[in-house]
Amino acid sequence: MSSNIIKIVTRSSPLALWQAEHCSKMIKTHFRDIDTKIIKITTQGDIWLDVSLAKLEGKGMFVSALEKMLVEKEADIAVHSLKDMPAELENGLVIGAILTRENPLDSFVSNKYKSFDELPKNGIIGTSSLRRSSQLLHSRPDINIKLLRGNVNTRLRKLNEGLYDAIILAHAGLKRLCLSEYICHDIKEDISLPAAGQGVLAIECRNDDEDTKKILTKLHDHSTNICIVAERALVINLKGGCHAPVAAFAYMLDPDTIELRARVMSYNGKQLIEEKLQSKLSDQNIDPNHKIKNIISQINIAYNLGKNISEKLLQRGAKKLIDESINFIKSNQN
Repeated sequence: MSSNIIKIVTRSSPLALWQAEHCSKMIKTHFRDIDTKIIKITTQGDIWLDVSLAKLEGKGMFVSALEKMLVEKEADIAVHSLKDMPAELENGLVIGAILTRENPLDSFVSNKYKSFDELPKNGIIGTSSLRRSSQLLHSRPDINIKLLRGNVNTRLRKLNEGLYDAIILAHAGLKRLCLSEYICHDIKEDISLPAAGQGVLAIECRNDDEDTKKILTKLHDHSTNICIVAERALVINLKGGCHAPVAAFAYMLDPDTIELRARVMSYNGKQLIEEKLQSKLSDQNIDPNHKIKNIISQINIAYNLGKNISEKLLQRGAKKLIDESINFIKSNQN
């Protein structure tokens, strides 16, 4: 940061712009003497819309161009949908703030049917997510999945053109764009468990930019971050990356108890393994009045929760399902 201006780099899609503007407003609310500048760029993921994300570089291709701007000091922060961020960040970059989570569920959107259950045999659902398609096929092997890429408005337009009987979109994205009226219903977690980080915005910055990091602490939500640590620890330890059909959702049962639910599926939905664990966040060996030590302890507990549940999934054959999915993607890249 320089001259009391924070430069925010973002993709040019309506949702990405909303996210950047939301972050800008939050900064200005806390710091009246700081201004912001939004820098719009186009990534490869925004260009190649006729190819599934899994066949390209995964969701990380949306992130890498923004990170390059940070590394080269062309921008100070980047705002991401956390579910699109790779588990490992570019060297020298950190997540400076995790914002309070919005509704993390997947939403069923259709002009013909009121619910996923009403969708007829051979009904066509549009999605680009292997996580979504594998879970939906596990529940309804009689449906058809068809590739759907593009920003939210583009996907809704394709639905209106009759190319799909229904599409699946994140509730959070529709709400942020004031498009909630398109939601027929949110799909229950038992049918479609969210992606790790779904519904959460993350603000990335340079690790050596102490001024910006200090500002971002005012935007940070600790409870959301604890859940995210558990979810991302699971993904990291499974080593599936963006291609794998992995779902993870952590939530607070009470102020001192976190629960993590996780799934790994086969690419065709025929197999699904699931685990659920919970942990207490308090540590009797730490003075409850020592805020920093308690925060660090809770982060470690959340990380270990994600690691432990990933080990249980691996013991039940998660690696085989992940490897089969990656091989399936590679064999269909042409």
